Amino acid sequence: MSAQPIDYDDPQQRIDPQQILRVLPTERARQGFLAEYQDAARAAIDPAGWSALTTLLQHWSVRAIAMSRPGYAQSGEEAVYVSRLLQATDLITRQPQ
Repeated sequence: MSAQPIDYDDPQQRIDPQQILRVLPTERARQGFLAEYQDAARAAIDPAGWSALTTLLQHWSVRAIAMSRPGYAQSGEEAVYVSRLLQATDLITRQPQ
């Protein structure tokens, strides 16, 4: 399965689980995503769990982009890159309580 880019002009693609799966470059990453996604989806049956599900999808979307970059597996710098992107995503998407 080859990685396909996420179209960030389309808000639905940013949190589309199928699109995230297409972008993730390894079976291990896809299995990790699916395990977390299934847990979050079950929790989202309760409306209080919806926010956690959308946050998980946003985080995995960022991870998928980073993981699909050439050299990701060989570079320790990518962990820092992903961490910073996730922190930025949290700041951008954090909703006032």
